[in-house]
Amino acid sequence: TAGFKIFMFHSGIKEMKPKFFEHMKAMPRSMLPSGFDYYAGGHIHKKLVHTPEHGKTIVFPGPLFPTNYRELEKFKSGGFYLVKVEHGHVTLERRELPLYDVVTLQIDADNRSAREVQGVIEHEIAQVEPTDKIILIRVEGTLTTGTPSDIRFRSLRQRLEENGAKVVRFHKAKLSTKEFEEITTRATSVSQEELEDTLIREHAGQHQLAGMDENQEIILTKELIEQLSREQQVDETNDEYRERIQSEILSALNIKDQWREYSEI
Repeated sequence: TAGFKIFMFHSGIKEMKPKFFEHMKAMPRSMLPSGFDYYAGGHIHKKLVHTPEHGKTIVFPGPLFPTNYRELEKFKSGGFYLVKVEHGHVTLERRELPLYDVVTLQIDADNRSAREVQGVIEHEIAQVEPTDKIILIRVEGTLTTGTPSDIRFRSLRQRLEENGAKVVRFHKAKLSTKEFEEITTRATSVSQEELEDTLIREHAGQHQLAGMDENQEIILTKELIEQLSREQQVDETNDEYRERIQSEILSALNIKDQWREYSEI
C-alpha cells in the first residue's frame, strides 16, 4: 500500500548496541523487514539514531525517564523524538523531559576514615539547594578506618528529603574498608572447584554466624552455592523455579518456619 510506512519493534540491534550493553542479546539489523520508511525502536535505554547509507532511519529514543542510578547520572533526563516527514524525507527533533533537576556529587573516600567521609558528605550537601531536585551521591574509595556502615547514610538522606529533595540516592558499590581483611588467591592451573573451595575456606570466619563454627560455615556456603547455581527445568515456570530455589535456601538456612511466620504478618 502507498504511504509512509513505520515499523515498530522492541529489541536491541547488534550493530547499534552501546558498549555497556555488549553482553545483551540482540538481533542483527538484517532481521528488520524491508519495505518501511522509518524504524521506531525500543528496549535500549540510550538515544541512538542510525541511517544506513542506502537504508531508512532507525531510532531508539531512550527512556522517557531514567530508570536507575547510572541512567540518572549519565543522562539526567529522558525524552523522545518528534519525527517530521516531508516528501518522504525524515527530520528528527529531540525533546527532553527534564522533570526534575539532577544534582550529582562525587565523594572520594580514599585515605579517609568513615568519620571523615561523613564530614565531607555533610559539607558537600550543605552547599546544595535540594528543593525539588534528585540528589545522586557517589561514594568511592577505601576507608582507612571504620566501615561503610559507620557512615550515617540514612540520616544524610533524611536531612536532604526534609529540605525538599524529591529523591536521594547513594552509590556505594565501590566503597570498601581496609578493616576487612584483603584476601588474594593465585589462580594458577587449578580447577574451578578447587579455586572455589580455596576462596570459601579463606573467607570463612570473617563474619560470625550465630551458632556456627568455621567448618559449618564452609559446609553451608557450599550448599548455598550449589542451590543457587541450579538451572530452571524445561517444564518449570519462572514462579515455580523461584519458589523451588527459595524453599531449598530457606531449608538450608533452617529458617523455613520463621519465614512462614514473617510472610503471614
